[in-house]
Amino acid sequence: MHIISRYSCGARPLVSGEHLWMIPAGYTPDRIRDLPALAGVDIGNTGSGAVGPMVVTGNMLIYGNVTGDGAPHLFALDKMTGEELARVEAPAISRYDMSSWVFEGRQYVILQTGSSLTAMALPE
Repeated sequence: MHIISRYSCGARPLVSGEHLWMIPAGYTPDRIRDLPALAGVDIGNTGSGAVGPMVVTGNMLIYGNVTGDGAPHLFALDKMTGEELARVEAPAISRYDMSSWVFEGRQYVILQTGSSLTAMALPE
């Protein structure tokens, strides 16, 4: 499976090359959605325009980006459908890679947040 990333998230099997799904990365910033010139216009979700770190697990694509108000989050997507499974607020924006591993049956993610490292455990 090849994960596509250039301000969007998507997936396609390497064998067929056919896109399974593609979605914008993050959410439309409030400063764009609330522009007077766009009043009454449904622009949908344009994504944040920011590139965020991603990691693939057995069944998920996990990526860091921001919600419309700029709050940093980790988003978990089903890697076969692109459906958002969960999101959790992160302590800071991460612009670098992240890693993931399983220890004693539990999935962990570590990301760089500013000058710190943040480790998070996925719910059991």
